[in-house]
Amino acid sequence: MSIKQRVKQKQKLSALTKGVMVAAGGSILGLMLYFTVFFNSADVEVSKAEEHARSMMGYEVGDGEVIAFFNWEHQNPLTSESGLNAIAVSKAAEVTNSGKNDSYGLSPKGKELNLKLSKSQQFNTEGIDISFDFRRLEDNCDFYSRGNYFNFGMKDGKILIAYKVTDVDGQTSQIKEVTRYEIPKDQEFRTYRFTYDPRQGKAEIMVNGITVWSHSGTEQAALSWKTSDQVIIGRGMKGDASSLAVLDNLMVRSTRNVNRMPIHLLSFEAKAENDYVMVRWFTAKEIETDTFVIERSLNGIDYEEIGRVQAAGNSNSLKAYALVDRNPVLDRPAYYRLLPSNKALRSITVPVIGYRYRKDHIENLPAEEAEIKFKEGISNTPDGKQ
Repeated sequence: MSIKQRVKQKQKLSALTKGVMVAAGGSILGLMLYFTVFFNSADVEVSKAEEHARSMMGYEVGDGEVIAFFNWEHQNPLTSESGLNAIAVSKAAEVTNSGKNDSYGLSPKGKELNLKLSKSQQFNTEGIDISFDFRRLEDNCDFYSRGNYFNFGMKDGKILIAYKVTDVDGQTSQIKEVTRYEIPKDQEFRTYRFTYDPRQGKAEIMVNGITVWSHSGTEQAALSWKTSDQVIIGRGMKGDASSLAVLDNLMVRSTRNVNRMPIHLLSFEAKAENDYVMVRWFTAKEIETDTFVIERSLNGIDYEEIGRVQAAGNSNSLKAYALVDRNPVLDRPAYYRLLPSNKALRSITVPVIGYRYRKDHIENLPAEEAEIKFKEGISNTPDGKQ
């Protein structure tokens, strides 16, 4: 193989490496996940709420933010272990050490529990995950209810579920069903859980980790809420007149959001051009996109804007964009990221690429200079080979 052929082969391999980065840029979710794992190398302290959730549900809790978690170890019915506190509860309610595994739990003492949580935007989640330990002492009650749209409860001893969703086209649908699963009335604590994944449109109810009901609806459909509607735990839940706890380890958390990316990104790349770096990208679709902002980082964590480009706005055809970094960083990796500004969603971060700019890199040189550089590289190796 001649020197020129070997130089061309090396240039192709370098281009292929960039191509892999571009292909990765096309997979927005995968690339974001990669860089999240890559840069978040510091140990993350696991909260007590997450520890309880793992032991209670028997699986790793990795999705979603904990909105409220109550285990009543503070012995105050209104105080949460993590997240939002409650704002009101029945005057008869009492924290006793008759919860699950003799821990502290909540007893209604024969009156409706009615534990009310704050009217917070944090509860307006597109997907939700509700879990708790419950001991059945009655036939009818609501475990978790909010307004007219949502109810996870019990009717005549059987689990009841009702919720409303809205898809990306604004179409709404409502699910309301009394399931076939009857809660045993044996005074034993069991873990009950409802989850809704808005991307798949799938809902599940589990008892001690076993699915007893599921429903597959429209994909990319979010739960419907009214902020003015209050979350009530234990509406109609009375237990008995004793101090026997019926509720323990209540957790409410969010799940994934609907995927509403404002663009369909085909590629995102950086390439050296003389004394600057050219950042280029192509889109196949844009939805109400105002501008594209390019940011640069030296550590993959802290970014600063280096420029912006006017977007097409709304488009279903191929669009090409470019921005010049006239002050590139020499001889060390720099990271570029692309942020489309969208009227409805403000700004969302999409892919990140890494690029190391060197003025004398062989792939940036003319063929004659590349051949000379390649010969110099061979002469500098111990065995005269490269």
